[in-house]
Amino acid sequence: MTRTTLHSTDRKKIGLALFVAALLMGIALPVHAVTEITLWHDWGGQGGEVIARIVETFEAQNPDIIVHVDIVPDMNDKLLVALMGGVAPDVVLLDRWLTSSFAAQGALVALDPYIARDGVNPDDYFPATWEEATYRGTSYGIPFNTDTRALLYHASMFAEAGLDPDRPPSTWDDLWEITPRLTRRTASGELLQVGYVPHHGHGGFVHYLWQNGGSVLNEDHTEVTFHGVEGEEALQFMFDFVEWYGGMAALDAFNQTIVAQGPLPALLAGRQAIIYEGNWHLGSFRENFPEFYANDLRVALPPMNKNRATLSGGFALALPSSTRGEQLEAAWRLIRYLTSEEPQLTLGVEMGVIPANRHAAVHPDFMDDEIKRVFIESVQYARFRTNHPAYPRIEGVLQGPMQSAVLNREMSIRAALEDAARQTQLMLDEVNEVLASF
Repeated sequence: MTRTTLHSTDRKKIGLALFVAALLMGIALPVHAVTEITLWHDWGGQGGEVIARIVETFEAQNPDIIVHVDIVPDMNDKLLVALMGGVAPDVVLLDRWLTSSFAAQGALVALDPYIARDGVNPDDYFPATWEEATYRGTSYGIPFNTDTRALLYHASMFAEAGLDPDRPPSTWDDLWEITPRLTRRTASGELLQVGYVPHHGHGGFVHYLWQNGGSVLNEDHTEVTFHGVEGEEALQFMFDFVEWYGGMAALDAFNQTIVAQGPLPALLAGRQAIIYEGNWHLGSFRENFPEFYANDLRVALPPMNKNRATLSGGFALALPSSTRGEQLEAAWRLIRYLTSEEPQLTLGVEMGVIPANRHAAVHPDFMDDEIKRVFIESVQYARFRTNHPAYPRIEGVLQGPMQSAVLNREMSIRAALEDAARQTQLMLDEVNEVLASF
């Protein structure tokens, strides 16, 4: 774990010095109890720096609370271990789609009593973000941010290929049409530059399944449904692109040649023309590569076949079930502050992530350029992962072993779909059986 703030020791030293000085001067000091709490998150780099600054502002406004902020890699795994060992944090920034899984295991505090007591208004947040942080109708988290995916593309590479940078691809067919014009190879066939690669970035089988009119589960979450014709066509779309490039070995060899530093290095270096990615890279681009952001980076709505669709994710702030007493009240105050409009606007402006607080998300200081506005527009096409405790494991199979087996020619598309359907239906049945007993 990386501790980004060590306020407690420093403040105690300063407080002791002031206390001694006051005694020597005969000044009576009021006694204020200080509550110390710990926040866990796994945002590194710029995200961690922004969170640290926002927390420092909270501490300045709440001198009776000291917040220790720990950056915890593999936090989702470590949180349950910490709970079992009695060393869990007081607040956790949780990947929101995992809320139902943790809540089903009794790992989180139900927040409805505090929401009602303090008049927290769900309408202040994007509706889907609020819903995703619930389990069986009870809130277990307050949305911190949201995100979405879109097509990021390199305007200069489009122009060099004779394509109009102001006419980006919109459909699967468009991506197929322009990719050959954006691809470059050596005389012996090795890839020097690529157009669109469906599995690069944050695209994946589930995205293309949605774009093709399919779904992962049925409406009552009792059956997996991804293995029909919609899923077969989605995997075929991905597989055909990989084969056109020469297979995974050719693409892996190409990836090894990318040496640029920064977010999305292949795009930044002019080696990949289009990538399906999220808005969380925008803050780094604006801060560290302002010329690229201003002149070459463009964004288009997520692609479509039968539907235009993409994934929206994000994080929520939650209280582990071990949080009690003064720590719970202090932790709840921290959550309320971090999800209020001003800190949310700071998060959006400095990082480019979309605030979950809707007032911050539509603030002119955040929506100050076309790139951000396209991402905000793409939210209307976004879908959230199914709010079911089994879903994280199911998606892990689909965008992990199943997708890999097809793209690496280890299994046929039909065999991979049927095998994944068997595995994930067992997972779903197992969880539903447990849920039925409660």
